[in-house]
Amino acid sequence: MESPNSLGMIRIAHVERVAPNDRGKFCFALEMRNSRVYYLDAASDSLRADWIRRIQLCRKADQEAKFYETINRPISVKMENVPVHISEESLNEFTLCGTLSKLGVTGGWRKRYFDYSAHDNVLSYRTKKGKQKELGNIHLRKILSVKRGSVGKDANRCFELESAMRVYYLRAANEFERELWVQTILSEMEHLKSQNLDQVKEIVSGYMITNSIVC
Repeated sequence: MESPNSLGMIRIAHVERVAPNDRGKFCFALEMRNSRVYYLDAASDSLRADWIRRIQLCRKADQEAKFYETINRPISVKMENVPVHISEESLNEFTLCGTLSKLGVTGGWRKRYFDYSAHDNVLSYRTKKGKQKELGNIHLRKILSVKRGSVGKDANRCFELESAMRVYYLRAANEFERELWVQTILSEMEHLKSQNLDQVKEIVSGYMITNSIVC
């Protein structure tokens, strides 16, 4: 919100590009989506670099699949079937890799080997384990809801992962394995959500810079 005593406001979400500029000794430019350009002059070269870095961080956060909305939105979990009991020991031993059947966009269930990369938060799938060619991937940061049950007669061993672009229909070997997948995915999504909140706190704290900047 704009302060009643401020002369103006620059919305970081509307910044198209930020880069150093030679109009001033420590100048940098903010190119806006409406073609307007703001030229700003920091107190030193290091402060200019710091401003550019922090603004780029904010832009990145805003661009990643409606980042700010996602971190405040609760994960939706639909409990259609009463899940089997999963012990804490079983969950601790389970990792997000193994064979699931995936419903293709043209219909038909096909077995795929899934493997999760914690580095980029992507669940990739191939025809089988050991195959180098990746057929596709699911970004857990972009999953909006997890739903137990699915289309077909095997709903007790199926689950769905819904993103803004599509719904992934997956089927495990049995209900127990389905629940291992669902609970582990939910746990990882909660972990990513916590990471996002920490990143926002870091970005917001970056605004608490007391060094002056000339407009």
